[in-house]
Amino acid sequence: MRSMRPAPLAVISTLVALSCVELALRATTPATGFRFPSFRIADDRFGGFNGNGDHAAAGPTVLFIGDSFTEGHGVTADDAFPAVTCRELNSASIRADCLNAGVSGFGTAHELRLLQRLLSQPALAIDAVVFQILPNNDFRDNWEDGGFGLENGALVAYESPHIPARVCWRDTLLDNSLARNSRVVTLLANASFNGVGMDPHLDAMAMELEHQLLRAVAATAAVHHVPVVFLLVATAWEHDRVSTAPFDERARLDFVASVLRDSGVPWIDTRRDVNAPEHYIPNDGHFSALGHAVVGRMLAGVLVHWLNSH
Repeated sequence: MRSMRPAPLAVISTLVALSCVELALRATTPATGFRFPSFRIADDRFGGFNGNGDHAAAGPTVLFIGDSFTEGHGVTADDAFPAVTCRELNSASIRADCLNAGVSGFGTAHELRLLQRLLSQPALAIDAVVFQILPNNDFRDNWEDGGFGLENGALVAYESPHIPARVCWRDTLLDNSLARNSRVVTLLANASFNGVGMDPHLDAMAMELEHQLLRAVAATAAVHHVPVVFLLVATAWEHDRVSTAPFDERARLDFVASVLRDSGVPWIDTRRDVNAPEHYIPNDGHFSALGHAVVGRMLAGVLVHWLNSH
């Protein structure tokens, strides 16, 4: 009788060993899930504008683009700063229509494409844009998105996104029910993607990519003859943070602030007035209703001059 060749035998032995380890882990350890970020965010998460503002207004239209802060995570639509801005403008005798296009999870790359798409729709007739930035997440989001890159120092949009291999592998695991239910796969994946394993985006190139994306936002608004104000947002835990590394949370915030300061475009740093515990949801990095109210008043103060001329 011919003996089994070494390669198939090794494969079978490995599968048997893994099965034994799987059974042992199931008998001795509780079920755990993957401990790394969820699926890559796609543009189709934008399904329309969030409900706020005065859509029957005959006055100017203000478009708000951003992530969960703009969307109004943890508060009602009427308490989110786009709606507050609208009410403040109404108090100043400007009947504006405020369109909230905030989408939880969006980064600067997603928001730039959304801005380009919405400004290209003549029916919207946008008169001003508020573009919210959250450096805490944007650098990772830009890297995972893969829709933009730098070539010879210039921003390039890729028709087919250059998605990092680790992101593809992670999403394959998340999309596979057998992988999600396997103790062996879960332990190996969590170890593989732990810490900096999913964060190679924190470097000088990531800083420059964010810089170029923000320049593209300003250029897009200028092409459509629409004024834009940038809104720089910090999470609750970043206010007292001192930068200890070149690309940590505070360093990213300060870098984006310096970019906006040199851009010549109006911008607001929410850290100036939204910096008290009551401005944030308890045990959450997002604005409370009070924090949104402060931001809405700040934005209305900038927008009123533009919209009065409209």
